[in-house]
Amino acid sequence: MADVEGSGTNNRRTTYTFEDKNVNGISYYYRLTQTDFNGAQTTHSIIYILARAKKTPQTVKIGPNPFTERLFIDLKTPIMQDARIFIFDQYGKLVSEGLLKALQEQTTYEYHMERDLPVGVYYLKLNTNNGLHDAIKIIKQ
Repeated sequence: MADVEGSGTNNRRTTYTFEDKNVNGISYYYRLTQTDFNGAQTTHSIIYILARAKKTPQTVKIGPNPFTERLFIDLKTPIMQDARIFIFDQYGKLVSEGLLKALQEQTTYEYHMERDLPVGVYYLKLNTNNGLHDAIKIIKQ
């Protein structure tokens, strides 16, 4: 929940913005409630947002895809500190997360699922020292 201060009543078009800094999933739902200075409230419809990570120059390749129990994550450059892996289901719910241990000069990592995921479509996000990467669609067989 967040509050954005209003500018009062005026005859000009006023634009307000808010950046959700806690985004770590695939999709989010937001609802705006406007509260006037006199206390009157207007609640607007819920909106759906598909989250997209900021682009980074680093390339990430995942394989095999489809996978069964493990994935290989190939990075263009070595990571300097441990990286977090987040796996979301098709509805944006976090279903698994793990850690890639940073190893000097290593660019390919093997990741074993900590829990058995049902067959289906998932999205993997990787958070490295270079930033959060776009979700990569992966398929569990």
